[in-house]
Amino acid sequence: MDKEYVLNRERKGLRIRVKSSFSGLQIKESFEKVEKIGAYTYIPGGITKEADGYGLHIRGKISVKDYLKSEKIDKNLICNLLYSLQELWRLSAQSNLSFYNFLFDYDAIFMDSPDSNMEFIYLPGAKLNKYNNSVRDMLMILLIQCSSDNSEVFDCIENAVEKIGIWEETEEPFPGFVTEIVPKVKMFREWKNFVIAVGCSSVVAIAFWIVSDSLIIWLLWLISSVAAVLLTAPVKLEFLQIYKFCYLKDGPGMDKEEITVGRDEKWADYYIDNLIISRRHAVIIQNGESLFVRDLFSTNGTYVDGKRLASGEEVEVFPKQTICFGGEYNYSVTLKRKIIFKKL
Repeated sequence: MDKEYVLNRERKGLRIRVKSSFSGLQIKESFEKVEKIGAYTYIPGGITKEADGYGLHIRGKISVKDYLKSEKIDKNLICNLLYSLQELWRLSAQSNLSFYNFLFDYDAIFMDSPDSNMEFIYLPGAKLNKYNNSVRDMLMILLIQCSSDNSEVFDCIENAVEKIGIWEETEEPFPGFVTEIVPKVKMFREWKNFVIAVGCSSVVAIAFWIVSDSLIIWLLWLISSVAAVLLTAPVKLEFLQIYKFCYLKDGPGMDKEEITVGRDEKWADYYIDNLIISRRHAVIIQNGESLFVRDLFSTNGTYVDGKRLASGEEVEVFPKQTICFGGEYNYSVTLKRKIIFKKL
């Protein structure tokens, strides 16, 4: 085996043979350790020990190469890839893992769809480095396949290749690509609860109609029931973390930003007209790449995933967590991640 790893395409998936002196127990312990990386790592289930290493069999995933056979390189793909690399570098550093033990091969980075997180295959024990597992080389392959007619994406990859190339030569901190998180708010009714309530009201109305034998009374009952449920159905607020990608000159980071929530229309960035909400209820704080929520001594409280914060308490919140204002079932904020591209 000349390389530290060899990829073999099979009819039902991909076979990776890894050159390593690790024992079976060491491989198992390494995979358990790397589970901290979470969504950015693909850990195969089928692992077989071989003479000079081990083998991994992967099925049910699509590589970047396979995806590009049927689709084109677009800004979502590039932004997702850059963000995933940045996060992988940060998480591997936190876990004392080698960044280059995650396979960056163009043929073996898996994704379910262009909007999902990229997944990198971990190869414990392989003596990989920036020369035989280069991020820049992977981006260069994408650049070659990207038509220069698509100037936005072409410039994006070209700029990333330059930044990554400098980084791989100097071994400085990973270049920052995320510069700001822009919160957006969307308000909508809890239609599921509404439909259930209307269904129950309809059953009651039909029973009332049968008893009273009056169509007019039944219609009035139904209309009033629907109106009552519509007016009382809780409103849900949804914040989208929108990551804007560009290239920083001074390294990663962003200015602190605060998003105020409350019933004071002149003060609050996101105004909620309901008496359960305090005039100055809470604040969502963006600091670097982290988000926090702080309760502002509100009357009815601020909750994170159902747990009420102490008055004035500040906690960090993460994507897919839910913040509730005023009560567990009233107004809520769900942090999600959506990636868009911004050209300088």
